[in-house]
Amino acid sequence: MARISLDIGSLGRLGEGVAQGQNGPVFVPFTLPGEKIEADVEGDRGTVIALQHISPERVSPPCPYFGRCGGCSLQHFHRRPYEAWKRSLIISALMKYGVSAMVGPLVAGHGAGRRRVIFHVRLGDTGKPEIGFMAARSHELVGIDACLVLAPQMHAALPAGSALADIFIAGTHSFDLQFTAVSGGLDCDIRGVKRSFNRPWLSLPILRANMISAAFL
Repeated sequence: MARISLDIGSLGRLGEGVAQGQNGPVFVPFTLPGEKIEADVEGDRGTVIALQHISPERVSPPCPYFGRCGGCSLQHFHRRPYEAWKRSLIISALMKYGVSAMVGPLVAGHGAGRRRVIFHVRLGDTGKPEIGFMAARSHELVGIDACLVLAPQMHAALPAGSALADIFIAGTHSFDLQFTAVSGGLDCDIRGVKRSFNRPWLSLPILRANMISAAFL
């Protein structure tokens, strides 16, 4: 691993800053075109250590977990250049296959937020369960208390997931919970939990109130 200065020239299709290294392109997450950075580089991957020159298109990310959680990659990018970059991905994909078509402006499809989410649950070092998302390109769990990109109908998903985590962590130290907002509340798929357990969760008020079904996969 080497620590070097890099000039970010563009964004890759996954939203990572791309610089030209001695042996080819280097991909550095959480950087923007026009920025000069100090980074630790191994192979074609870089980790930003310091911003030596900051792009005027950089903004403060709204989420406190941004940069650790692997769910979002461009919350630090101003909306207008983000939309232009997103549109350019469509244009490039069409050109690659020889398709000539007019591509209109980006239409925001976020709406009220995401209606489906998968939380990972792992046994923490303290002996208690941790619930959240994985860090990018890693098996490291980032515990969270809230997620800004979820729809309002999903507000009970994390408390319900935490309740399930407390119940099942003793018998299964690693499992996943997929929540989906449906017309009657929340649906939950419980993935990876051992089947040899009692079912005290059926009597938990928080789960009865906020989930219409729970399936074990």
